Amino acid sequence: MRLPRIAIVLGAAALIVAGVVLTRTLRGDDPTVTAAVLDVDQLATNPATFAGREVRLTGVVSAVQPEQQLFAVIDHAEYADCKVVTCSQYQIPINYAGDLPAVEASVTATGHLTQPEPGRYLFQATALELNP
Repeated sequence: MRLPRIAIVLGAAALIVAGVVLTRTLRGDDPTVTAAVLDVDQLATNPATFAGREVRLTGVVSAVQPEQQLFAVIDHAEYADCKVVTCSQYQIPINYAGDLPAVEASVTATGHLTQPEPGRYLFQATALELNP
């Protein structure tokens, strides 16, 4: 009868650990967990929360600088409201080594938010998807 009791204790411990991990993931407490897709405004209003974490960022391309492998994105909602790429409150610069998207393209980038100097953030993308 000793074996079933050990199995029950180990099973309960596994459920508790899984519950803690799930709770930390849903609250965003675990810095190693990839966040859900973020809009530009979500990331820009609290960048320190996401610094050092792999995240997925979605937005509309507002500018492209091919010589520096950079482009900038603005929030989808702001673009939908004003229909131009120059009306946003926030822009996030993205460094990407692949083919850069065109202005007004809707994209989702995967990568890390870095802080090359105080008060300035740069998104280092490792993958880029064009959204339909």
